[in-house]
Amino acid sequence: MDQEIYNALAADTSKFFVLDTIEADLYVENFFEQFRKRLSDHVFEMLQYDYNKLLIILYRIDVDEKTVRNCLEGSGIFNVADSLADAIIERLIKKINYRMSHSGRNP
Repeated sequence: MDQEIYNALAADTSKFFVLDTIEADLYVENFFEQFRKRLSDHVFEMLQYDYNKLLIILYRIDVDEKTVRNCLEGSGIFNVADSLADAIIERLIKKINYRMSHSGRNP
């Protein structure tokens, strides 16, 4: 993934989640792993304390309902949070690639 996609991913995610993703973080070699961990931690918190809001966010991001169900059927809340974070990232990257391809930029 290139820097432009990382920037867009951080920006898009910040619309839905309060993540501590500062610009400097985007230039580290393992940005994606750090970003995924932060998102997973945030999803974990929402699973415990704000489940309904999490479902609304998943709907707004347009994560497929079947994908959400499959993630929620996972064993253990940590695995569920990781799976949901992966599904969120996958969906946002698809949206970013679509936007970029329709704006004349190559994803």
